[in-house]
Amino acid sequence: MKKYIPIMLILLISGTLLAQTHAINGMASTPSPTAVVITESFEGTTFPPTGWSQLDPDGPNNTTAVWYRENLGTNAYDGSWVAALRRDNDWLITPLVNIVDGSSISYWAKLSNNNDGVYVQFKYSTDYVNWYDIGPSENIPGSVIGWTYHSYTFNTNIGPAYIAFAGTGNANGWMYIDYVQYNEPGIDITFDYTGINPSYTGTVLTVTTTAGTTYYTLASSWPVTINVAANSNVTYSWHSPLVDGGTRNLWSSTTGTLGQTLQSNTFTVTTAGTVIGNYSTQYLVHYTANVPVTVPPDEWVNANDPATGVYTSPQYNMAGTIKYVYVSDDRPSSITGPTTINATYDTYYWVTYTTNPAGLVSPSAEWVKHGDAATGVFTTPQYDMAGTTKYVFTGDDRPATITAPTL
Repeated sequence: MKKYIPIMLILLISGTLLAQTHAINGMASTPSPTAVVITESFEGTTFPPTGWSQLDPDGPNNTTAVWYRENLGTNAYDGSWVAALRRDNDWLITPLVNIVDGSSISYWAKLSNNNDGVYVQFKYSTDYVNWYDIGPSENIPGSVIGWTYHSYTFNTNIGPAYIAFAGTGNANGWMYIDYVQYNEPGIDITFDYTGINPSYTGTVLTVTTTAGTTYYTLASSWPVTINVAANSNVTYSWHSPLVDGGTRNLWSSTTGTLGQTLQSNTFTVTTAGTVIGNYSTQYLVHYTANVPVTVPPDEWVNANDPATGVYTSPQYNMAGTIKYVYVSDDRPSSITGPTTINATYDTYYWVTYTTNPAGLVSPSAEWVKHGDAATGVFTTPQYDMAGTTKYVFTGDDRPATITAPTL
């Protein structure tokens, strides 16, 4: 004669609480202390899976099995292994999860035979001692129906809690569950920017979540919105500088409703909001001159600020015979785009004077501007020391204008 064993499958979850509080002691294994999001198909060799636990609220009965792992091969819903129970009111309990409004738990269930009358109910506990029943129980059809999907969505904020599976009813076989999922509702985090040159093609923003790292360019769909689990970490980094030819954008601040202020940071997501990267603009200023002199180095100038490069004057050639004197440059009053500033220098040549015969007094050497005439005047007449010889100036070979050093 077959022995019929009552089976109860209770999923401990939140919702509108019933009046009864069910206090349970005698934990069989230690639950995980950290809230997680769950996808469990019982394919791992450890059972209960890491972080899961079991309870026997009624104490042992005449069967020796509790929840255990069974290989159904291709008859499993997902993979090959399932969680199985052939005993009444033994509980398989999830790790600690964070129950918030919109959280949901789901699983697939079936019986090993075509018996009917096995039901599922939802419960939850925040302390692993007091368990709260909520919601109506659900019938698990006989095996002729196959795997059936069951789920529950919370409509309130509970916080960290455990969810357990138990059961009630009559069956002469086994209860199987597979592909258990617990999901928290995602929270939207929106990233946006201000002040970036629209032609920039490189990476602007890097965001890392539990799903991986994503690199965003201006070709992305802005504002960028990501959806992440509550209490998960998000790491962001605004890239800087962003150089596009003669335009450069520098990160200047981070603003937004989430209170982020750093260029790069990791924060825990507890509410939806925005993170905005603000950039300032600089333009490259290049300096040139009309003569071969040392010019100011190129510089990045804040948009609408004046250029600050200073031309050195005077400057000389290596021989010291040519002098360049700064006159002016064509810089605008403020920089509004990539700019080349050109300076104008006047060129002066070193002019020296000699006499024939040598040794007479000659004009002092002088700097003469390109295109001007030399101004030195030879003294005449001049005499030797004895006063017996007189030298009278008759002419010199100066050009009409000075266009090179003249000796």
